[in-house]
Amino acid sequence: MAVYLVRHGESEGNAAGVFSGITDHPLTALGRAQAVEAAARLSGRRFAVLFTSTLTRAIDTAALILEHGPCHCAALRRCHALDERNFGVMEGVEQPDPATLPPGHPARLTCLDVDHRPAGGESIRDTQSRAVAFHEREIAPAAAAGEDVLVVCHGNVIKGLIAWHLGWPVELVPDIPMRNALITRLP
Repeated sequence: MAVYLVRHGESEGNAAGVFSGITDHPLTALGRAQAVEAAARLSGRRFAVLFTSTLTRAIDTAALILEHGPCHCAALRRCHALDERNFGVMEGVEQPDPATLPPGHPARLTCLDVDHRPAGGESIRDTQSRAVAFHEREIAPAAAAGEDVLVVCHGNVIKGLIAWHLGWPVELVPDIPMRNALITRLP
């Protein structure tokens, strides 16, 4: 069956324009409204399992989807493997448009170089590898059992899964558009 990937609603970190990563920023009022809108688009669906990251912004988005859908979910699992990319020393740092930054700028490298690991953090490639391994180990078997699966997590995780699912190289991950509460369906 299908896998529905949902990015969390706007968080305080998103609103502040900083690298949020594993920093546990809560949803803003707009983020909660976005989650309710996502719920309306998923209304009435039945999910064998709902996987979410361990970060509050994803957990709260998932709870709002279940409450306002309403959606039925047979099981709920919180998984560190679905947490956002760890930005290391870049956590909490302003995240400007990387296209406006000179080559070699730390924020540009963090956003566009798939192998760049900020000190203490992960690269885009690392994040995709973690997400794909979890998909193969947990998500795909759950979907193969015959019911849809809902995954509520983070932009870098979702973009990595989309690229992998489409057979695209990891180098295209930075170019995949993403917005808060976006729903992506993988057949």
